[in-house]
Amino acid sequence: MSDDNEGNLPKPTSEVGSVLVQTQNENVDSDGWRAMFVQQNANMCALIKALQAPKANNHVDLSEFDPDKTDTDPESWCATADLCFAENPLHGVQLVLAVSKALKGTASTWLSQIAYQGMSWSEFKVLFTTRFISTETLAATLFTLGTDKPSEKETLVACASRLMTSLTNRW
Repeated sequence: MSDDNEGNLPKPTSEVGSVLVQTQNENVDSDGWRAMFVQQNANMCALIKALQAPKANNHVDLSEFDPDKTDTDPESWCATADLCFAENPLHGVQLVLAVSKALKGTASTWLSQIAYQGMSWSEFKVLFTTRFISTETLAATLFTLGTDKPSEKETLVACASRLMTSLTNRW
């Protein structure tokens, strides 16, 4: 019986191996390469999808607000921050971190006293407005602007610009 089976197999052509063994090895090698290329293609597709997917950006850079400086306008700062948070709303810890980077001086101290977990921008805005935006009458605003004088290092153009900005922000 063993002689019959040996008769059906091709005779080896060299010491390295037979034609049948070489053909089987080539099929195994080609299947391995095919599997590797299929996996590489799937990995590349996943990478492209990950790169094209929109990323959630919870980072907001606000301009600096220091109420201790004379040229600081809390209404303008609040309006600018309102625009930033309309595009990318934050709340809780992320809001406090973003605002704490912008607030300087006494405003920074004030923030540490009023911040609480889960705070929203609208809640912060009410607190900020109450603390930093004056509620003086229009007549008082005009009187204040009328008695305002340029500082030593401020040019007349810069002073006029500051006064105009204050007027337009007030109305």
